Amino acid sequence: MRAETPRSTPPATAFVSLRGYGSVPAHLEVSRFPLLAWMARVVFFCVCWVGGTLGLGLVYGGVRGRYRVHAFWGVCPSCREPLQLREGSKISLPHPMNCYVCHHEPELILGPPAAYG
Repeated sequence: MRAETPRSTPPATAFVSLRGYGSVPAHLEVSRFPLLAWMARVVFFCVCWVGGTLGLGLVYGGVRGRYRVHAFWGVCPSCREPLQLREGSKISLPHPMNCYVCHHEPELILGPPAAYG
């Protein structure tokens, strides 16, 4: 399905936030899918779901993923180790992440950290 062509957006102000440890700046380049393309993708995955169980995972990813990641660099606020987010991933924001060094679960957020409580 070719409807997944995202619109380009300016670079985002992103932070990796962890309660009790504060927030650290992150480099994030994402593009947001146009609403009609996102809806077409969700409908397509729902049709696949009716045909089999594989479609259920596709529906979940299609509904949750409003942004496509083009580049990401960030560190864990607790241990300062690099976090990983693959290029091409479909994410929603705020996005939960896992640190495999200290086993904390920080969140990737856009805008000022205070906006998310």
